[in-house]
Amino acid sequence: MIGNDDWGRDPTVLMMRRVFREMEKAQWAFLGRLGISALDQRLGNWRRPARILFEKAWAEADRMGMSITDERAGSIYLHCLANRMVRDGVDIPDGALPNDPEIEKAVRKVMP
Repeated sequence: MIGNDDWGRDPTVLMMRRVFREMEKAQWAFLGRLGISALDQRLGNWRRPARILFEKAWAEADRMGMSITDERAGSIYLHCLANRMVRDGVDIPDGALPNDPEIEKAVRKVMP
């Protein structure tokens, strides 16, 4: 059935597309502030574990009763990405991450 895109109208799919868009937008702005190129070979090594940590942190934030907007999901991902980058020796300056104590708490709870 060409032209029948129920998948593209599914509210859950649309929400996740918005979340992923926000995650990408936040990530590129964050990396730009840090002066890290989109071609940096370390990105893959940071993104994979950051995504896994993000999934756990999102679930923890939900358990904590946090309201997760698209932007907040992007912030959760940035905190997870920064965690992986710091483990690899990257310095994250103060103020580079969104200041949200609830998100920081959720991420800390699930960090290995």
